[in-house]
Amino acid sequence: MNNTDQTIALAEYFLSSYNINRSRVYAEGYSGGGETLSRVMEKRPELFAAYLQCSSQWDGGYEPVTESRTPVYIVVGESDEYYGAEPSAEAHQTLCGLYRKSRIFLIRQRMQMIRLIRPQISRRRMQTRQSAPETVNMVFQ
Repeated sequence: MNNTDQTIALAEYFLSSYNINRSRVYAEGYSGGGETLSRVMEKRPELFAAYLQCSSQWDGGYEPVTESRTPVYIVVGESDEYYGAEPSAEAHQTLCGLYRKSRIFLIRQRMQMIRLIRPQISRRRMQTRQSAPETVNMVFQ
């Protein structure tokens, strides 16, 4: 069983074993987790009310996501040191195109890149330095 199938099995287990409001179950994937979650969204988008992908690239298929009408939000640093902004912009354009084509436009028309705070140490440790005027702007306008 791969990571994608394990993630789906875990979500299904929690949903069937506990009293969970399905309309409030969200997926979020950061970096490599975003790659995995994009494949989860390809296979079972109906498990989630929405999906947030952060600093990653889309590895899954797009059509099942648009067919299920699952809202997708994509956030990436303008100068992301690992993926760069291009894969996220490409995923955004592809999803927007599919939503437009199906006459369903649930994701925002504009995606501006988030300005990430500069890493103080390695990206893997995810510690950041932040000065008072430096803030992260959420980009879904």
